[in-house]
Amino acid sequence: MHQQVIYLAVHLTSCRKVTHAFNRQHGEYASVGKSWVAEFIKERACEIAERRRAMRRQRPAFFEVGHTWALDLTFVVSPNGFTFTVLGILHRRGPPGQPWRNGRIERLFGTLKPLLHKIRPTGMAVLQNALTGFCRFYNQVRPHQNLGGLTPAEAWQGKSLADVQQAHTQAQGQWVQALDGLLMGYHIRC
Repeated sequence: MHQQVIYLAVHLTSCRKVTHAFNRQHGEYASVGKSWVAEFIKERACEIAERRRAMRRQRPAFFEVGHTWALDLTFVVSPNGFTFTVLGILHRRGPPGQPWRNGRIERLFGTLKPLLHKIRPTGMAVLQNALTGFCRFYNQVRPHQNLGGLTPAEAWQGKSLADVQQAHTQAQGQWVQALDGLLMGYHIRC
């Protein structure tokens, strides 16, 4: 029981959420109260903090190409008050309050949404152009730390950082911008 509470405390942000999740999973056999969970989390604060750090440092697992696809649904409101669905996909719900189950797409939207709020697209065509530019930048220009400094396109193609560095010695890179200059990066074509 204690290990399960620690596990939930590592992933959830409040005693209330830990209590609710534990009781949903184990309520017919055992249940806990918010006060007990709060005291338990205080006693084990160092262990929980270390497990959270270890979880954040963990490199994502690599899967075969096409093995796993993840999408999320988000909306953008225009200055006129129109709401646009980003990516034009259907809504399929995951477990509520558990963004770590879909961390890659949550990270993507954590990068994308503030930028979309800054440009405030006025129509669907403007939004689509912004998304196309962002997608190109995110996948082909922006190096990702968890990919060892490669862009997703380079990693997808099986390139190594040495390949990219070699290509840079043979050809000039170029400065690239997207979303009206909100994103800037140096692109090396290899």
